Amino acid sequence: MVSLEHCALYVKDLEAAKNFFVRFFNASTSSLYHNHKTDFKSYFLSFGGSARLE
Repeated sequence: MVSLEHCALYVKDLEAAKNFFVRFFNASTSSLYHNHKTDFKSYFLSFGGSARLE
C-alpha cells in the first residue's frame, strides 16, 4: 500500500493561502516555519487524516 505523507504547494501570498484552507476546509495549521538564511516560509496544514499540505 502506498500513502501520501505530504504535498507542497507554492503560492505568492502564504498567509492568504493558509487562511483560505483554514476557513473553507477546516484545516489545522502548524506554527510558521521560517528559514532566515533563505527567507523560505512554510506552514503544514492538516485536514483530519494523515496527509498534510505544506
